[in-house]
Amino acid sequence: METLNTFQSCLAATGPDGTLHVSPRRAHLTRLMSIWRSAGWPCRDAIELDLLSAGWARQSEAPGGHESLRLTGAGIRLLAEARQRNQRSLSAHDRLALRVAAQLTASGRVVWRELSLRARVNAGDESVDPGTGAAVHDLWQEDLPAEAGPRRSDGKTIWRMARPDVFSVRHTTVESYLQPMVHEVKVSRADLLSDLRHAAKRESYQWLSCETYFVFPAGMAKPEEIPEPFGVWVLNGSVENGALDLARPAAHVPCKLPFFVWMALAKAAPVRFDNDAAQAHVFVGLTTSAKGESSKIAAHFNRHGFKALDLTHDELAKEHIRHMVGGHSLLAKDERLLRFVFPERPGALLKFLSLMRPGWNISLFHYRNQGADYGRILVGLQVPKADNGAFKEFLATLGYPHVEETDNPVYRLFLQS
Repeated sequence: METLNTFQSCLAATGPDGTLHVSPRRAHLTRLMSIWRSAGWPCRDAIELDLLSAGWARQSEAPGGHESLRLTGAGIRLLAEARQRNQRSLSAHDRLALRVAAQLTASGRVVWRELSLRARVNAGDESVDPGTGAAVHDLWQEDLPAEAGPRRSDGKTIWRMARPDVFSVRHTTVESYLQPMVHEVKVSRADLLSDLRHAAKRESYQWLSCETYFVFPAGMAKPEEIPEPFGVWVLNGSVENGALDLARPAAHVPCKLPFFVWMALAKAAPVRFDNDAAQAHVFVGLTTSAKGESSKIAAHFNRHGFKALDLTHDELAKEHIRHMVGGHSLLAKDERLLRFVFPERPGALLKFLSLMRPGWNISLFHYRNQGADYGRILVGLQVPKADNGAFKEFLATLGYPHVEETDNPVYRLFLQS
């Protein structure tokens, strides 16, 4: 009888077209986006079962016999409607903060939003809890070491709660390379001026980061209005399609995050975007037994839904990229990438630097020498488009053999801003 009742309940939830009426949850939408942006390999879990039974996805079988998932028209509509609802519900501040978070994530950083972190401030500026209005300078004193920071005359360290809009660290396994950053987003001039009047709030951001930036739409304020240690990013255009331009870099101050900040980060979830997994580019080197096998391997990957690029004969990939780590840079605007052959003699680099214009910037420099009388150099140069003629003259005067790699697909995948 129990089995019959269960079967009748299932029939009651099934529509006339044979699909099961499932209420879409965030897990369903995330998986649908993952299928949409990938080769659609099946996971065979409960979420996938829901997608198939609700008619949002369907199974397909390739001639080679492997199965994959594809979205149905209903699944595509469900994703589009959810995206429109999310966009309408976000304020201008939230949308700009997400835009900043997406740009930082794309550059290889781990990003958090709306954290609550305690930070040290100077003893001359008492902190106040925004919720209660009570002073918070005596919080957590019993578990702080003597070297924790400045203390008042009664021996207590001054702390306040900092709530940065966007907090990020580099994706690295070396602590000294983390470079924590704070990006404070403003969409109204009144909000910006309020922050500029509260020195303790700005100081708490500096204590938590190596670099602190203000982000606001163009025309809302001038970069000169922001105190000198802070960097400025300006949004030119709409939040969705405008350009985020660096108006002034922040002063860099080494910062080591204390243990209790790491605990707060561990308990908070980093910002994730639905297309994160689809944006991964993997560089793989393989040893083959015969010529021509690399193209066959790439074709095999492409047949099975993995877009592959054969770099066997790409000198940029073989000489430099395979030996480099780092990733995309948000600051390398108007960058041109060139491979040079430098003679191994005194003054070769000095000649290169002396012929450069003062307004050009070296954004990347990778040197390789294997005991020969020349060195292979990969150089990224930020050259304004207006200086293209002068740049050609610079290369001709320099006289070093070179190849421009700005349009190389390897550069676009792994290095280009």
